[in-house]
Amino acid sequence: MSLAHGPFPTYFVMPAALESFSRGDVVRQEHFDASPINLALPRPEVLHVRDPRQATVSWTHHFNRDYLNAPPYMDGTIHQPPKDFCSWTFQSQLDWHIERHLPLLVAWLRQWMAVEPTSPLKILWTQHEELVSDERGFF
Repeated sequence: MSLAHGPFPTYFVMPAALESFSRGDVVRQEHFDASPINLALPRPEVLHVRDPRQATVSWTHHFNRDYLNAPPYMDGTIHQPPKDFCSWTFQSQLDWHIERHLPLLVAWLRQWMAVEPTSPLKILWTQHEELVSDERGFF
């Protein structure tokens, strides 16, 4: 069950899904942005972040896997690749994402950094590096 609607970087919380999620026994991850719509639903929040450069490389692999399974439309992002994208080298695909997706990741992170000090949300900031260095300890 998704808690969000919209393409990255403009996911917004669906209140009915959030209500169902808040009953427990569900684990989800979403890329909610710090928009007024999302901030209007105060709740505890875990904001798990990753270096945007590393996230772009990971996204390129993820995008390729999903795009190859469901062409010609890739759900989840506002940028749609050219029709010949699959024939490009990985480096060319990565360059395309660096130009388009990396700026979205940086803006998303900056948006959260700007709102966090004044937000009514209780935000627990975690980093991807903490997770991969000691997964058991992290949880």
